[in-house]
Amino acid sequence: MDEFVELASFLPRVAAKVPHKAAMVWRGAVTTYAELDSETSKLASSLEAAGFVRGERIGALMENSLEMVGVWLATLRAGCVFVPFNTALRGEMLGYQLHNSGVRLLFVDSSLLGNLEGVPLEGVRVIVNKVGEGLIGFGVDGDSTHVPVRVERSDPAVVLYTSGTTGSPKGVVLPHYAFINRVMEIERIVHLRGDDVLYNSLPLYHTSGQVMTTLPALLNGLTVVQQERFHASTFWSLAASSGATVSFLLNRMVNILLNTRDRFEKNALRVVMCGGVRKDTLQMFEGVFGVRLLEGFGMTETCGIALYNTLDEDKEGSVGKALPSVEAKLSGGGSEGELMLRPKIPSTMFTGYLGEDPIHWERGEWFNTGDILSVDAEGFYYYVERKKDLIRSRGENISPTTIESAVEGFPGVVECAAVGVPSGLGDEYILVAIKSTMEVKPLELMAYLSQRLPYYMLPRYLLFVDEIPKTPTQKLRREAVRRLGLNGAIDVSELGFHVRRPS
Repeated sequence: MDEFVELASFLPRVAAKVPHKAAMVWRGAVTTYAELDSETSKLASSLEAAGFVRGERIGALMENSLEMVGVWLATLRAGCVFVPFNTALRGEMLGYQLHNSGVRLLFVDSSLLGNLEGVPLEGVRVIVNKVGEGLIGFGVDGDSTHVPVRVERSDPAVVLYTSGTTGSPKGVVLPHYAFINRVMEIERIVHLRGDDVLYNSLPLYHTSGQVMTTLPALLNGLTVVQQERFHASTFWSLAASSGATVSFLLNRMVNILLNTRDRFEKNALRVVMCGGVRKDTLQMFEGVFGVRLLEGFGMTETCGIALYNTLDEDKEGSVGKALPSVEAKLSGGGSEGELMLRPKIPSTMFTGYLGEDPIHWERGEWFNTGDILSVDAEGFYYYVERKKDLIRSRGENISPTTIESAVEGFPGVVECAAVGVPSGLGDEYILVAIKSTMEVKPLELMAYLSQRLPYYMLPRYLLFVDEIPKTPTQKLRREAVRRLGLNGAIDVSELGFHVRRPS
């Protein structure tokens, strides 16, 4: 990869070198670098003509698609900041993030317009994307030779929202060079080759979809295969037909593929990066499928990853060593404690949260991850547990307080506590313990929550109790709620309510 320092200008430079090479394969159709460069150029010039200037934030409520990638790259090319929203958000939660982000332009898939019902849109222009019909601009002809706006390596490129584990979701501001640097480190992790084909099935509204596969392909003039979303039924067949060699999976996806191994098809995948996978699961995956798994650790604030094993240095059971650009330590100075991180190189981690004071890394500040890890004498880190009450379900980090707030709005509910319980897939189902003053009908409650929470926040289990466990100072004792277990809990799936991602 050329030594870019920002994301705004890479595409025309790569397209000039490999104009006819496949940049992306989506729904079986190939888009060349010349085509991607031309289309993003037109949209970027339309953005400028419509008055959007360097540093202005532009939103997207879109599923993985050619258009989603086009809007992302065109926004950066215009010097603007890309703000993708989780496509499961709707109503008040989506409205909060839209307002907090300050976007005045929002690209929305036509299939997701229902998410905007009840969302205040004053001052926000909405452009509806019809998936498969190409980039839609402002009704004006864009310039196919648009010159990218000049930005600095420290300028914001993307804002991604956290799960709001300690309050309202926060907009993580990631600078241009953070993405460039992470791509260079991923090249080293997997020994990226000139004939590699990268395969993405993670949403592009997370760093995992952007950083782990899509950008390493595009910045290096390689091909990325985009899957609209992860499907166990088609993962291996698409890998085989596309010639994919490198991918990234979450723990849940690894477990699902192992549970559906009868769908395996011989393919060219040589390495899959992953996160949160147990040592025995990792060994089983490699043994069953013959694909190397590399484990690591990261979060949005670290632009995807911070610790990782590599093909050169890999210790099973660990999440690897700190990346060359990352300084890591454990609180307390011992071999186990809360992981703390900061960048060794400027502009390679987040610069702060939107609307809050920037982080002054140069003053020696550290980022407290909220996760407990241990470290061995060789510098390999091992994940131990979460420090906070985060629930990890369906590939998302979930704040229990968000679920509790919604449940407590249902008539008759006095208070509740949401916790995660093992799902058997390496993540968690959601259990909500409920204290009520009247009979609460489970299916009515679930129908109510379905209109207020994204699908991945919907509980699988409801447990009605006389009292919610609390400390003497009246704080929730979530561990005590977990110990109540599923004895007496109602499995809503057995009542006919199944938590599914909207089609």
